[in-house]
Amino acid sequence: MKYYQVFFCSEYEKKKGKYSIIGSDDIFDEYALKDEETFPVEMIDNIELRFDDDKEYILADRQMDYFGWRFVSEKMYKIMKPYSDTEIVEYYPVNIRHHKNQNAKYYILHFIKKIDCLDKNKTVYAGGVPYKLFVDCSKTHQKHVLNLVEGYNDTLFVSELVKQELEMANVRGCMFELRS
Repeated sequence: MKYYQVFFCSEYEKKKGKYSIIGSDDIFDEYALKDEETFPVEMIDNIELRFDDDKEYILADRQMDYFGWRFVSEKMYKIMKPYSDTEIVEYYPVNIRHHKNQNAKYYILHFIKKIDCLDKNKTVYAGGVPYKLFVDCSKTHQKHVLNLVEGYNDTLFVSELVKQELEMANVRGCMFELRS
């Protein structure tokens, strides 16, 4: 099985699409949502999220992370959810306010567990820290949506099957880079 890292893509913005910083006026600990920690439902339940401006755009399916929070559209969620192991990944629905106070439904993708599947021979290091991560396919347990133990809070990997389904659905605002 091949794996791809999913990046949010600024090229999308050049096409008049909405790929932007998501903000909030609510006072909360934005660093409270960390991989492999309990999802802070009580903090996020009533949070008001918004895009940084009020222009009208076609919204991207993969948004820029907000303090490591991974935002995926309902479209991406519906594709990825059936391939997501519930012991590894959870999704939490949120609305993000945009043009003229309209709400767009997104999901925060949160990793309950990371998988120790870093390919240490292919991974590129900078100052002794993994910089460009590669997946050792023999250690993934055939999971389709994952993050590596060494991955950062914004890292997201998908199998080739999930990547193909996302591409067939014409998801906007992300690019895929082979990492296995």
